[in-house]
Amino acid sequence: MLPLISSQIALNIKKPNFDQFGVVMSMYEVYNDRIFDLLAPQTAVRRAALAFKACRGQPDRKVVAKLRKVHVGTLRQALEVLEAGQHARRNGETGSNDRSSRSHCFVEITVHKISGRDEEHWKETTLTIVDLAGSERVRNARTAGDRLAEGGHINKSLMCLGQCLQLSTANSEDSSSIKVCSMCPSIFTKLTCFSLR
Repeated sequence: MLPLISSQIALNIKKPNFDQFGVVMSMYEVYNDRIFDLLAPQTAVRRAALAFKACRGQPDRKVVAKLRKVHVGTLRQALEVLEAGQHARRNGETGSNDRSSRSHCFVEITVHKISGRDEEHWKETTLTIVDLAGSERVRNARTAGDRLAEGGHINKSLMCLGQCLQLSTANSEDSSSIKVCSMCPSIFTKLTCFSLR
């Protein structure tokens, strides 16, 4: 799906007109309820957890702080970014799968548009795609130690997300339901619910 979406964005921004476009990508994972940059350089610093906090001067807007953003100019570059992020994502072997995703992965594609030649007036829109790690049954996965702890975090985050989505659906006209979800102890749920706003 991700390559298809990237190709559609590339096709649309190449349409002949006076508009100017810029595309920025970022990728991060939520592992054991902590955020890690998947596009940071391959050093020990890459595994430093990042914070999800309000922007300075914009308390209603939250971002993942210090997240690396990569400018892409072609479809090939976008696919290379996706491949690099997927390679850095945490995987592990379980009794159910020899290459099991141990984290939820977020891909953000932001398109900046300048209408005509007026560079002072620009717009941006962000598409966030989430690749969920699958829930696990300990009996089937036969996990222990770190793998067991990872599965526990995955299951808890998926349960919290399901509860928040049910609440949001039942109260679709009440924005307070999203606020309740944002107070959930799961950082994954906070990130996901913020994207739904």
